[in-house]
Amino acid sequence: RKPSRLEVLLRTRDLAVYTCHIASNPKNFDPKYWDALGDDLVRTAKDIHADTWMANEVRVGTDDGWQERRARRLGLQARAIEGCGRMIALIALAQGLYHLDTKRVRHWARLVVDARRLLRAWRESDARRPTCP
Repeated sequence: RKPSRLEVLLRTRDLAVYTCHIASNPKNFDPKYWDALGDDLVRTAKDIHADTWMANEVRVGTDDGWQERRARRLGLQARAIEGCGRMIALIALAQGLYHLDTKRVRHWARLVVDARRLLRAWRESDARRPTCP
């Protein structure tokens, strides 16, 4: 079966929650380096989830303004996908800076990759829909 949009929302939420848990633990992230990277990680994870949520809230429909709403929805989906790419880069930096356990980093990266895969599938599905009402 095809993944639902709810599944995408749950994955991006799980990513944001996991990131907040890891970044807020001083055993994982030394507070003296928080400004260097921790804040960026948390903000990026929250932005990915917020963009996914907002894209899901956009109802395209067929009435006046549907083209603008469609473009907005596709744009929010694209921004969330780009955020996933940024998140992978930040995780790689965090691994080196904070000497994170490889197993933890793999799990974290897997959360991002799974979310990005679902976001891409959702965006491609939306983009294939007929463009005229």
